[in-house]
Amino acid sequence: MNPNEYPLVSIIMPVYNAKKYLQESIESIINQTYTNFEFIIIDDGSKDGSLDIISSYALNDMRIKFFKNTGKKGCYGARNFGINKASGKYIAVMDADDISLPERLEYQIKYMEANQDIGVCGTWFKEFGASSKIIRTCSNHNDINATMFFRCPIGHPTAIIRTKILNKNNLKYNDNYLYSQDYNFFSKIIKYTRFANIPQVLLLYRVHNSQISTSKKYIQQKLAFKTSLKLLFDFYTNKTLSKKNINVHKVILGCSKKHLVAMNEFTDWCYILWGHNKKNKIYNHYFYTQNIIYAWKTAIINSKYNFKYQLRIYIYSILKRKVSYSNITFFIKLSYLSIFQKVYNWGKNK
Repeated sequence: MNPNEYPLVSIIMPVYNAKKYLQESIESIINQTYTNFEFIIIDDGSKDGSLDIISSYALNDMRIKFFKNTGKKGCYGARNFGINKASGKYIAVMDADDISLPERLEYQIKYMEANQDIGVCGTWFKEFGASSKIIRTCSNHNDINATMFFRCPIGHPTAIIRTKILNKNNLKYNDNYLYSQDYNFFSKIIKYTRFANIPQVLLLYRVHNSQISTSKKYIQQKLAFKTSLKLLFDFYTNKTLSKKNINVHKVILGCSKKHLVAMNEFTDWCYILWGHNKKNKIYNHYFYTQNIIYAWKTAIINSKYNFKYQLRIYIYSILKRKVSYSNITFFIKLSYLSIFQKVYNWGKNK
């Protein structure tokens, strides 16, 4: 590939005490098949020898631009610092403990150049270390947009973003969301552009005990719910949500197990969300329905009540006429689609 035919990419990677994995991460970038990039590395106060590793690579590769973070401290403060230093047409996200596969940038830039309406592009990724799962994110914008209401549908370290969208709309990572700033960041960007995920593994995501998603999981979920709650209030414009609605929504999103919620409450709330979207067409209804099914199944599985007890409570509610006919129909539909989806996935993986 001739680099002169392709635009400059600014790869932004914050570093804080990442000596153990840093060399692998840096080499995965400098060995990319796409070579027209600037690699912006921001040290956030490392004290473990990370500086020496970065300096040695910067001396031998002019594409590496090394800075010490003089802005707000923290991973996402460092990312904002890096965005301000970027001069590329695209900004690519990179973490100091992950590995980008050699053709990651090449595939993403080709896709972005061929699809000018797409402002953010992620990819599938494979976990390694303490896990070996492949994370298959949804690929088209309508599906991603509907999924955003429930959870983050973009693997953050796989993302590449058009710089002009961030600059034009003054979009940055928000410090108030601490360990869930990526979800909040993408939930704001999607208001201005279309998203996509390339259905191919192009990044290896390291799973270990010291990473934020492991060590700060509870705080991360709590802050993710702040973003979900903002999306919920946007969804229900000019409508008052009760404390009970919010508590059930929190459990459905997997952000809390504090509140014991019975199956009829799960199903009631799913039906309300589903009906509101069907009426107002806020999200693509097909993909929104798929996400409702997933949320419903997850809520039942994660409930502190076992399934038999849940079912007994639900049947009791029907007999006592505490559940509307439309809700019963919706429950049957959810159950049927859940079983169908299970059978379909089983056949697909055979």
